[in-house]
Amino acid sequence: MFFKLLYISLLVSPVYPYRRGDAISTLVRTQHNGWRTPWTEVSRSEMPQFREDSVLRLQPPIHPETALEPSEPFKISLSYSDSIFVVPWVATLHPAEDGIQSSLNYLKVSLFFSGTDILQVKWKGKYKNKKEGDTLFNRTKSPEVMIQYEWIEVVEHDVEAGLIIMFSISLLAAFGALFTLCSRETITTTSKLTYPSNGATIGGGGGMTKAEKLSRSKKEYQKRAFGKSMYD
Repeated sequence: MFFKLLYISLLVSPVYPYRRGDAISTLVRTQHNGWRTPWTEVSRSEMPQFREDSVLRLQPPIHPETALEPSEPFKISLSYSDSIFVVPWVATLHPAEDGIQSSLNYLKVSLFFSGTDILQVKWKGKYKNKKEGDTLFNRTKSPEVMIQYEWIEVVEHDVEAGLIIMFSISLLAAFGALFTLCSRETITTTSKLTYPSNGATIGGGGGMTKAEKLSRSKKEYQKRAFGKSMYD
């Protein structure tokens, strides 16, 4: 059962490593006047090539049951890399408004990649205007679409940034531990020292002041000279 699920997952989620210059599978479909064509593979000359910037002209199909009407928008949709990335409906012709028709001058498609994989596809249309009397296309042939392909490499900074952040946190933690250790050593050394009053010596509190030493010397001298001290 496990190997069966693994086999199905490989079929559902294939991996497509590309090499420079490989053709990227491209499908197109159109919509006009209430009719929509099925997905159709374009010719190899109309397919973008991996990591190769190019400008290609595409002749999209037209539904056999309809004729092109300038009053109806003509739209196309594209998919790349076995339909993994889809460009939704893009109007190649807008109906006339105030005597002006708008047609797609070119479609800019940006393909983002890393290594041998395509990561993302973005698009943007550039339009031009013509007067109503000008012919933008005939009724039996779909308008030609010029597509500008550009490849943008995505540099993965996540791993590098993560290592830098981890190193910074470790360094700050080390400085914090060192500061804490030094603070504890200072407190321990200070607690061993005492500061007695009345001129007592530092270090243990058992010393004598100068006055006490002088009084004791006088008493010992008097005992030796007179047999007793005048202070007794």
